[in-house]
Amino acid sequence: MIKQYVDSIRRESQYKRVFRKWLKGEIPDNQLRADQRAYIQKTMKARMKRIKRRFRRQVELHMFLRNITVKPIGRLLRPLPVNWHEDFADGISYPHCPACDELAYQKDHCVFCGRRFSQWDTITGSGK
Repeated sequence: MIKQYVDSIRRESQYKRVFRKWLKGEIPDNQLRADQRAYIQKTMKARMKRIKRRFRRQVELHMFLRNITVKPIGRLLRPLPVNWHEDFADGISYPHCPACDELAYQKDHCVFCGRRFSQWDTITGSGK
């Protein structure tokens, strides 16, 4: 009983050695015995299943992540009033984000940090 177990382990290690050499290209296909060829086919089939399973998992994760919209943390904070600065020395004031001091391209939130704006004060801000 023990001798059979030891023989099977020895045979398995020989198959693995032959498989590694076959992968490197040291042993051509025509020099393989039938049992070695069967072991290589079985091993390659199992490897392909693992690769396909891993690829499928990655694709599913990508599809899952693609459908998630991540909102910046600034969306969760209370809205702040917009700052107005004269940028280009042309006498016109432009709205700036109070959090990151970038030019405000939208009226409701900053496109860079996500901070929400309170209502634009057009009378006191841009009416200078």
